[in-house]
Amino acid sequence: MIYFISGNAGKVNEMKALIPGVEQLNIELDEIQSLDSRIVVEHKLLGAASHHDGQLFVDDTCLIFNCLGALPGPLMKLFIERLGSKRHRRPGLSLR
Repeated sequence: MIYFISGNAGKVNEMKALIPGVEQLNIELDEIQSLDSRIVVEHKLLGAASHHDGQLFVDDTCLIFNCLGALPGPLMKLFIERLGSKRHRRPGLSLR
């Protein structure tokens, strides 16, 4: 059996549609901040392996703008929050 490590039900459903037999492993893991997505993924997998045996995988998304020096990379969630999308917009924040 292969386990997908995620607490996001939407991601889990997508993976189950793509990979028959995959099961969810919903565990709380530390999320480190690094510009190197390999380090982020490795940290997640090692953390999950300390809780559960078996074949494990994670999904980690990054967004790279070469004109911004490869930022935000794996820090995409923080980047979007700082920009202020409709979901994350803070009072007084202006996008110009």
